[in-house]
Amino acid sequence: MISRSSFDKSQLPPARSFYEAELGALSRENGRGWCVGRCPFHESKSGKSFSVNLRSGGFFCFGCNA
Repeated sequence: MISRSSFDKSQLPPARSFYEAELGALSRENGRGWCVGRCPFHESKSGKSFSVNLRSGGFFCFGCNA
């Protein structure tokens, strides 16, 4: 039997402060928890292809599909 360890999400830093420390400024959060910024995985002319969900910490880049 595989033992599953529990993951304590409360030990993680807030998503906004983490992503801003790594990527720089993010846009203002929309009503569903998403904001945009520069993608760390590719060069972007607009700097607005990388979306971050501040509620879950998830992300998606519409430029490189990361």
